[in-house]
Amino acid sequence: IIYHYFENKDALMQALYLRIKTLFAAALLVDAPDKMLFPHNVVQLWHNAYRFYTQNPRETQYIEQFENSPYKDYWDEETMLSQDENMQRVAGIIGAEVAAGNVREMPPMVLYALTMGVALSLAKRHITGTLVLNDDDLNSVAHACLRAINV
Repeated sequence: IIYHYFENKDALMQALYLRIKTLFAAALLVDAPDKMLFPHNVVQLWHNAYRFYTQNPRETQYIEQFENSPYKDYWDEETMLSQDENMQRVAGIIGAEVAAGNVREMPPMVLYALTMGVALSLAKRHITGTLVLNDDDLNSVAHACLRAINV
C-alpha cells in the first residue's frame, strides 16, 4: 500500500529523510535565533540542534543511517532543502554572520561539522546513556563551537 503514495522504497526513504530534515530546520528556529544578535543566535542554534537530536532519538538515528548509506549518493540534499523556508532562514542567519565578519567563511559542511556535528555527536552519546551533560556543560560546548567558527 505504501507504493500507492510512493513510487518505490527509495522514494519513501528519501521522503522520510526530507520530512525529518524539515522538522529539524523548524526546531532550529525555536526561541527565534533569527531575531537575536551575534553570538546569541549561533549559540541558540546549537542548543536547538542538540535538543532536537536528544528529544528525537529515532529521527536522529534515521538521519545518521540515511547520511551514511548509498541513498545519500543519489540525493541532492542542498537543492531539496533549499526549498524549505525554515532551512533558508537558518542559512540566512549563518550567511548574515559570515557577511558581517563574525563567522569564518568556510564551506557549509565544514561549518556544520564544527557546530551541529558536535551537537549530533554528543547527543548520540546522550541517547545511548554514555554521556550526561548539565546546562553549564552544554553552554560551554556551545561556546567552544562558536569559537571554532568565530573570526
